[in-house]
Amino acid sequence: MKYFLILIAFMISYGSSTSRPFRVDQIPNGTKLQCLNCHNSSSGGSLNSFGQEVFSNHLTSKNSFGNVVWSNDLAGLDSDKDGFTNGQELQDSNGDWKVGLSDPGDRNLVTNPGNSSSFPTSIREYFSNTNSGLLQVASIAPNPISESFKLTINSKKDSFVNISIFDVNGKTVMNIPQSYFPAGQHQINVNVDEHLNYSLVSGNYYLMVYTADSFDIKNIKICR
Repeated sequence: MKYFLILIAFMISYGSSTSRPFRVDQIPNGTKLQCLNCHNSSSGGSLNSFGQEVFSNHLTSKNSFGNVVWSNDLAGLDSDKDGFTNGQELQDSNGDWKVGLSDPGDRNLVTNPGNSSSFPTSIREYFSNTNSGLLQVASIAPNPISESFKLTINSKKDSFVNISIFDVNGKTVMNIPQSYFPAGQHQINVNVDEHLNYSLVSGNYYLMVYTADSFDIKNIKICR
């Protein structure tokens, strides 16, 4: 009995740290990054954040023989906390892909759901390279946001300021008509539902404040 228990413990440990090549075919576009989808090394070894999530909650059996269960739940998580869900990084945002189907989306855009340094190119990156610094978001509270929040901005010159929220694909989901603000710090109370262009679901978004010649952009999370 003692040796049987030791064997079981070894199998569980072995399954969590050793790569399983068959599993790369059980997530969308898994063959692009191979073992790096779940491990910190291409040869296996320790699990990254996505691999830990898969092993803990998304296998048919929690051992070296378990198969990955790709689902809406797993696709909707942001395992590496980089602002993009596992599904977005693997080109299957809704988790609709099934084993045996052709890989979804654009393989060239696949990034690693277990590595926070690997993520889709976002409009935030584009904007951050051209920000003049004349306008700054000082705080967003609360964040995560449910229905309303208080936005504090700093403006270095008198300006008409616009406020928008858009999703990670760049679609604008909320606009607030521009208002005039003199130079200085200002607090704005925002009720999201009053200005929506589209219905919102829980997830990661961007909030941008901008004028004719400056802007600032921040990550926000919306919980519905």
